[in-house]
Amino acid sequence: MTDSVGDFAFLPNLRASSLTEASRAGIRLMAEYQVQVTGNSNDHDSAVPKTAVMKGPGDVIAISPDQIIRTEPEPGLRGVEPNYFPYVEFRDADLPWRYTLAEGEDAQLPPWIVLVILRDEEFTFAARGTGPAPCISVNDVAASLPDLSQSWAFAHVQVDMNGRSGTDPKDVVDDSPSRAFSRLICPRKLDPEVFYTMFVLPAYAVGRNAGLGAVPDPALGTDPAWTGSEAQPLILPYYFTQRFRTGPDEDVESMLRRLRAVRADEADEAGAPEYASTSDLGYYRQFSEDAKFTFPLQAALVQPGFKPSDMETPGRLAGRMANTLNTVLAEQPNPDAEDEEESGEDPLLTFPAHGAAYTGRDSVTVARASNRFWFSTINLDLKYRQAAGLGAEIVRKNQDRYAQLCWEQYDELLAINTQLRHLELAGALAGRLESRHFRTLPSDVGLRASQPMLRHVTAPERKGSIAGALLRGGLPMAYAGRDLARQTARKRSGSNVAPAVVARAGPVGCARRQLFPAICRRARRR
Repeated sequence: MTDSVGDFAFLPNLRASSLTEASRAGIRLMAEYQVQVTGNSNDHDSAVPKTAVMKGPGDVIAISPDQIIRTEPEPGLRGVEPNYFPYVEFRDADLPWRYTLAEGEDAQLPPWIVLVILRDEEFTFAARGTGPAPCISVNDVAASLPDLSQSWAFAHVQVDMNGRSGTDPKDVVDDSPSRAFSRLICPRKLDPEVFYTMFVLPAYAVGRNAGLGAVPDPALGTDPAWTGSEAQPLILPYYFTQRFRTGPDEDVESMLRRLRAVRADEADEAGAPEYASTSDLGYYRQFSEDAKFTFPLQAALVQPGFKPSDMETPGRLAGRMANTLNTVLAEQPNPDAEDEEESGEDPLLTFPAHGAAYTGRDSVTVARASNRFWFSTINLDLKYRQAAGLGAEIVRKNQDRYAQLCWEQYDELLAINTQLRHLELAGALAGRLESRHFRTLPSDVGLRASQPMLRHVTAPERKGSIAGALLRGGLPMAYAGRDLARQTARKRSGSNVAPAVVARAGPVGCARRQLFPAICRRARRR
């Protein structure tokens, strides 16, 4: 049974094919096979039966630290979220089942090791004595250690299926063992703000005795390392340990689950919308009573399921506001004009056109506001104009602080602009050199001359570097190499190729005369 999640697949267990066909004899597995001697495509005599005795959990006293590639939580970590199960990951995908004594291939194959998490008061470190492995003494086995009959459910293999979707995960592991790793999980529910110690323990009684230094007893068979009925306390060897501390019973998920939506019809009415009225506009004193209305004020909190309404500003009021704002926008000075003469008339005092300096627009219309065009909407739709006015008020109150922040970034901006100018200059120089020298070369000569840079030069039409395009086309990088061109030229001219290594026998001049005597003689004649 496998289960694929995204680009990963999970196997309940994994073991070598030779182990799946082995039979158990005491505390080890035995595999039977036949050896056939063949020569000149002919079999010699009959096949010879052989029996291989596999190592079992009673032969293991330690696990190499290189096998442990990751632990969760990390060693010594504090503030661990208590609602997650700790785990250990191993480099070899078959390690948790490599020395299992169960026969055949089963989805519920128990591992020969288990991961256990203990509180400080549940155990003590015991003296090693004559045993080869370090030991702990567990005070109450039934209360502190897991049920080993369920250990098969807390170990699995994770396989990287990237690029191999639709393939059997076992085939992926056989082809690329590095794509898979194994994981042991401890199913214990942790308490908040408690120190815990993690241990990897043997799951078989024969493995426990081997770690304690006892002689392997074949009579133990597949007996578990503990059942809960042993004399207390129980001494157990361990293969790996680390310590961590849990934090408060809080994480992002638990806090988010406690959030609840607050609606306007609740008793406290927190977050309920507030409304404003146009009954006293102030600017338009002759505004008729039939055009007065209320509109919702925009707030920082939005009710779940809220959808903004269409423009609610009455048409007569929106038309008047548009005429007033267009007059203001038409009278704004042109920032590009150097010497603009003043008209001598007093400026029109009215409400501002929000966003005019940012957008550069010179008019608003009711039609554009109804169609949700940004500049016209925030100026003519009163519910959005109120929010824009709050933003403008915040800027006015904090403009000195904002100006200071801009000046604090001035030096950084100068440095960045200097780097940009240097890059532009380098690009211009590279372009001139390329147009004057490189473009005039034949294509094969240019390719060889630029060979050291082919891995760093992109070819947009090829979706990658030029070197990658050559490799995808079946051409080796040596095709564009200058060494290959030199060797080809020498072969065409019939000259001998100099040896790759020359013994050091004298001064440089002597070696040069020995390699190139004809050249040296011509040089002496001149």
